[in-house]
Amino acid sequence: MDMIAADGLWQWSVVDWITPVGLGGPADWDCINGRLSPDPQKLPIIKKVITDRVYGRDELQEVVRAQYPVPGSYYGIFYWWDKWYDEYGGRVESPYGDSQDAFNIGYNQVFSKYSNPPTYDKLRNPIEMAVELISNNNGQFNLQFRMSSSTALDAPPSKPQNLKVTIDALGKSVLSWEANNEPDIITGGKYKIYRAETCSPGETPLFELVTSINAYVSGQPVTTYTDGAARNGVCKLHYKISAFDNTNKESVPSDTVCRVGHLKKESGKGSTPIANYQLYNNYPNPFNPTTTIYYDVKDHGFVNLTIFDILGREVLNLVNEDKEEGQYSIDFDASNLPSGVYIYTLRVNDFTASKKMTVLK
Repeated sequence: MDMIAADGLWQWSVVDWITPVGLGGPADWDCINGRLSPDPQKLPIIKKVITDRVYGRDELQEVVRAQYPVPGSYYGIFYWWDKWYDEYGGRVESPYGDSQDAFNIGYNQVFSKYSNPPTYDKLRNPIEMAVELISNNNGQFNLQFRMSSSTALDAPPSKPQNLKVTIDALGKSVLSWEANNEPDIITGGKYKIYRAETCSPGETPLFELVTSINAYVSGQPVTTYTDGAARNGVCKLHYKISAFDNTNKESVPSDTVCRVGHLKKESGKGSTPIANYQLYNNYPNPFNPTTTIYYDVKDHGFVNLTIFDILGREVLNLVNEDKEEGQYSIDFDASNLPSGVYIYTLRVNDFTASKKMTVLK
């Protein structure tokens, strides 16, 4: 039996190149983008972009090196997991994973034709088989193998993939994810939406069920949900979802995503007065290519919010207008900017504040 990394198949991108120390041998091929390294003595710094259960690569997969166009070139196998750095520049020493890679109770319990990674043969054709982790008792694992199309569907649904949260113009949370495509999800399956709120550092999110929605409507997958809950201030809203098949079996929950609470409140009758001017940390950070900047305006005034590069040169003016008292947010798109550290500065009345953010491509 062949095993691959339990966090699945991903699309990858090369962030940069790094000069290794004592790794023994060049890494002359960018195995992600199919190109030669700009320096044969450098290794790629790579990051996961998005899960892709059909065309993606896992962390254990070897890549055939292309022919190096110089005398003495050859074809060979480049086992790149021994020699790559993660997106933050840290050496990846081992392909065996961590607490969020493993086949663990509560994290990833089902491998099937419909999961990521799927069960497939040596030619990467999905096969009708499901492996379910039932329990782990002090290292004694109970696994159940289902070896036919009929019995494979007796396993719970696979873990939902690629959950994301954005904020709409009204400050509501918009969730999106990749559709589960098990037959018993397509015909009568549901998703459960869970939400938690935290308002202080280190607070543990306590999730509550918000609602259940149909996974498919008229044969079309449902992959978005807008949460009507809005929160003032800087509390965080956390979300996760699970898949629920037509026999009432529920998947383990998706990875958790979060956002800062609703920060688009205009003051007025019945609203809570703003205590101070405030510039908050952007979210997410690092980011690629968009992030959201949040700020409070205590009193009516002329607001200027500007982005600078690390050398102090102005990159973009985001806000340059009068604002009433209130809590605000604005999206910043860095699609046309290179990777690096940038400064954003808020000026309103006598208040000035600056913070750093990192574009990581």
